[in-house]
Amino acid sequence: MLVVLLVCCCLSSIVAGALWGTNVLCDTTNPESQLVGMNCAAVYESSGGSPAPATLTAKQTLLATGQAIQVAEQTISVATPPTITTQPTGITATGSFTLSMDINVSASVPGWVCVFGQGPHPRHPGVWINNAAVPGGIRFHMGAAAADYTSVFTFGEYFNMTAVYDATSSTLTLYKNGVANGSTTVASGQYTPPTPTNFEWNQQKVTAPTIKVKNTYWFNKALTAAEVTTLVGTTSTYMPQPLTMGTSAYTKEMYTAY
Repeated sequence: MLVVLLVCCCLSSIVAGALWGTNVLCDTTNPESQLVGMNCAAVYESSGGSPAPATLTAKQTLLATGQAIQVAEQTISVATPPTITTQPTGITATGSFTLSMDINVSASVPGWVCVFGQGPHPRHPGVWINNAAVPGGIRFHMGAAAADYTSVFTFGEYFNMTAVYDATSSTLTLYKNGVANGSTTVASGQYTPPTPTNFEWNQQKVTAPTIKVKNTYWFNKALTAAEVTTLVGTTSTYMPQPLTMGTSAYTKEMYTAY
C-alpha cells in the first residue's frame, strides 16, 4: 500500500507539472458551458511551482464582471418551467444594469409571452416576446415603460437580446445581436417592483411553441455599445471546472486523458 501511494503521488506530480507547463488545464477553446472567469492558477491544485493562469479573452473578462444566471441551454416553454436557481443580486431601484440572453423561438407565439421577469404584471424588469406585435418581436418592460425591438426575430434561430439601462440618463437601450434597436427614457426607480420577487422563466406557463434560452447574464452596470458587441461575439468563454482527487493535481481533463 505504501508503494502504491508513493507511485501515485509521484505520477500525479509529474503529469501535473507537464500539463501546467503547457497551460493545457486552462483550456478556453470550448463553448461557454462551464463557469466563467476562472483563474486556473487559483482553481486547480498544483503539486509544485506557481503555474501561470490562462489568458482570458475580452469576452471572458467582461462576463467575469457579471453574474451567470443560466448558461446552459434549457427549454422554458413547458407546463412547469425550470426554476432560476441563481438569482441576480445587488439590484437596486436606482442603479444601472444590463441583462443579456440568447433566445430561440421555434414558431409563432400566442400573443405576449413573458420569457423572463419578476413581480406582478407586467413583471418588471422583464423580457416579453410576440412575433406578430408592432413594431417588433421582443419587448423589455421597465414598469409602466417598455421598449420594443424594431425587427421580428427569425423562427428556429438563436438571437441575442441585451437590455442596457443607464441610470445616469434614465435610458434603456435594446440590442439585437449586438446592434442597437432603439431606446426609451425610463423614470428613475421604475424597474424594481415595490415588493421584489425572484425572477422566473415563462411565468404564464405557455407550453408552445418551443422556446429555448441560454447564456443569460446580469450586470449591475450599464455596458457600453462596444462591450455589448464583445458580449455577443463568438469567442468561447469555456473554462474547465476542477475535479480534484485527494491531494493530487488531477482535474477532469487529466483524469479523462490519463
